[in-house]
Amino acid sequence: MHPDVATGLHNLAMLYQAQGAYAKAEPLYVRALDIYEKALGPMHPDVGLSLNTLAELYRDQGAYAKGRAALGPRARRPREGAGANAS
Repeated sequence: MHPDVATGLHNLAMLYQAQGAYAKAEPLYVRALDIYEKALGPMHPDVGLSLNTLAELYRDQGAYAKGRAALGPRARRPREGAGANAS
């Protein structure tokens, strides 16, 4: 699927999040993240943005454990070619 589809989903999810409609926002963020990862690769900046906004959604809901479980494996990937301080 094209990354522009992910951008549209991500933007709609942001609107729902701003309205407090978290249950509507979450699946859109997750779908956008999946599309970005498949279309652009796991190290693309849009994947990082998508991870960040999903984490913000979980923070807004106080769902910290859910956020750690969903994002933990991906959130700390070291960048290729980065120095020892980058992670």
